Amino acid sequence: AYIANNDAEAYLVVADADGSNPKSIVSMPIGESSFIWAPDSRHLAYSSEVIGADSVLHGIRILDLATGESQRLTSDDVAAYFYSPDGRYLAYISVPSERPFYVWKVADLKTGKSRKLDKFLATQEESVSYHYFDQLALSHTIWSPDSTSFVYAGVRLLVEPDQVGGPTPEPQLWIEPIDGSAPHSGHTATLAFSAPSS
Repeated sequence: AYIANNDAEAYLVVADADGSNPKSIVSMPIGESSFIWAPDSRHLAYSSEVIGADSVLHGIRILDLATGESQRLTSDDVAAYFYSPDGRYLAYISVPSERPFYVWKVADLKTGKSRKLDKFLATQEESVSYHYFDQLALSHTIWSPDSTSFVYAGVRLLVEPDQVGGPTPEPQLWIEPIDGSAPHSGHTATLAFSAPSS
């Protein structure tokens, strides 16, 4: 899969592994766009950058390659998104408007419902990894192998600050269950990934 720019238009194109039989599946706005493959190789999640907003994507859509149909998963502005190993869930980082923090959310792709999990301040290292999430998706995963939780490093917030200022706690490794139960922390950490298999 690749994005092809053609003058004032861009397309998400899917071809055979040798590049033959390219098919333009979805038209996209000109500009920075990202996509990741689902584990079943039958779906793609994709998004395009918010104009004037650095590393912020507008919404997420899910493309069914068999039908060519594209459905909006969320209209949230997002920083990154990650398929679970079983392909049922998509964890994504929502970027609230004019707020100095991120929000973890997870969508159940089977039911179409999303759940808000944690508000957090990202470390510099995590922020860099989010910027390249679509590239890291093939080599680094945040998800546990059983698709029941994921990991991240940062400062978990219990309230919503209007602005960031003053001292903050040290960032921690957080293990985030997707069922909404309380996350638990590990050690001080600035960047976190999970092993791809147990």
